[in-house]
This record gives sequence, C-alpha cells and structure tokens, in this order.
Amino acid sequence: PFAFARPNRLRMENKAGAMGGEGAVVSDGVMLTSYQGELKQYTQKKAPDQLALADLQSPMSGPNSALLVPKLLLSEDPLKELMQGVDEVREIGQQKLNGTPVTLLALTRPATSLGGGMVPPGTDTPIAVKLWIGKKDFLIRQVAYELDMSQMAQSLPAEQRAMMEGMKMGFTEQHTAIEINPDLP
Repeated sequence: PFAFARPNRLRMENKAGAMGGEGAVVSDGVMLTSYQGELKQYTQKKAPDQLALADLQSPMSGPNSALLVPKLLLSEDPLKELMQGVDEVREIGQQKLNGTPVTLLALTRPATSLGGGMVPPGTDTPIAVKLWIGKKDFLIRQVAYELDMSQMAQSLPAEQRAMMEGMKMGFTEQHTAIEINPDLP
C-alpha cells in the first residue's frame, strides 16, 4: 500500500517477497518512521519539509526499492520524470486490469533512470517499461519491466559477471486500491 499527501505525509508498505524484505515508511508530517522487517528494526527522525525518494530507500532496500510510481509521485514534475531519457513510446493495446479498462503503453528508457540502486552507475542499457494506464482517470495501474542482469553486471569482476550471465530479473508494480486526494489521518 502507498498513500501520499504533499508535501510530507506518507504511508508506504512493502510486503515480503522472493527478493525483497518487508518494510514500511510512515510520515505524519512531524516524524518519519521506518521499519525494516528483516532486522525487526524501527528508525525515527524528524520528517523533512518535503519528502524525496531518498527518504524511502533504507527500509525498502533491495529490488523493490526501484518502484517507479512512488518516484514519480514524489517528483515536482512527474511527467518530466517519467519521460526523462525516453527514446520511444508506443501504444500496445487496450485491455482490462482488475476490471478497469486500461491502455497499455511501452516506453524505452535508460535503466539507470529507475533508481533504487539496482542499476550500477554508468550502465546505459535501455529497457522496455510497460505501463497500464486507466482509460478514464489516466492513473498508472501497473508498471512492469525486466532487467538483463548480464548487461547490468558489465562493470563487475569477471567471476560475478559469469554468475549473472543469461540472468533476467522481472519487476511488476501493481496499484489496486487507488484514492485521489485521500484524507490521511
């Protein structure tokens, strides 16, 4: 679940998955509290005046920290952020996602634009990102992309590159309970 009210109120939970641990970040505008499930550890600090992606990183470490939609929501200009470095945008088709009519788009963007520390600096590999956009409300309902770990490992020592040869890692970020301008207690 992810809820956000500008400038600094947020609740974000990350469910435990095959590659990522359980975590949460909550900001009531006064305090920013993070929970890292693997360590069963809470940290708390004064909430910043305006939340940034870096405020979400520590408890959301691992592959799940590359979440694209929270990165866009925290941006001052989400469309500019989404389109940064994009080479191509194509409409793939129309379908229903969880009963909601959506338009499926594919865009090609640099892997480094995803953030979250999954892509080594200097890796300029383009990746295909698929977006399921609500036809009526234009909200992002789902994001999916796949990283070619062989290409991501080019700057690593030969032994590590060999271990990642032919490996691919897929990410899907789905948003099912979307509320616009919710009243966050």
